[in-house]
Amino acid sequence: MTWFRDYIYIPLGGSRCSKWKVIRNVFIVWGVSGLWHGADWTFVCWGLFHATLLSFYIILGINSKYKHIVAFGHYLPNIREAMQMIVTFFLVVIGWIIFRSDSMSQASGFLQSICTNKFFNPTALYGLKELILCFAFLTIEWWQRDKPFVLLMQGIKSQFVKWAICIGIAVFSYFYMADSISKFIYFQF
Repeated sequence: MTWFRDYIYIPLGGSRCSKWKVIRNVFIVWGVSGLWHGADWTFVCWGLFHATLLSFYIILGINSKYKHIVAFGHYLPNIREAMQMIVTFFLVVIGWIIFRSDSMSQASGFLQSICTNKFFNPTALYGLKELILCFAFLTIEWWQRDKPFVLLMQGIKSQFVKWAICIGIAVFSYFYMADSISKFIYFQF
């Protein structure tokens, strides 16, 4: 949202001040963003978690260094790019666990269970449908990685094929989610 940038970040000095003030500004904006999502410690911790991650980028000076498209001109990323994507994915997942938990103790419990052997039990096929769905969405995302929007599909000339793909994804997602429909996240506020 540009509201946080326009009315909080820029009046504080934005990124046109010392590195430590920029970090302070990032913490303030993300803290307020957490409070905007709800008056609960999980939202505040979610905001501060993201502020902490962004602070590392600011301290190391890499927040705007890498603007190229991952694996441009190649079918697969190199090892470094793959590791960066995996680390980013796991950090974002941790943030969403904090955000969606009812309490910080519940978030802590989720994170602890992810790190136990029960979660990584190779004999149990928990989440096989979810894994298939993630693979499908990751394939589409990777295929469209150089486009401004995932479903832009500039490589496909036929409008019918584009619509068929979008409708197929929507129908598959509907039937997949039909047994576990939940309220829209912002209905709880």
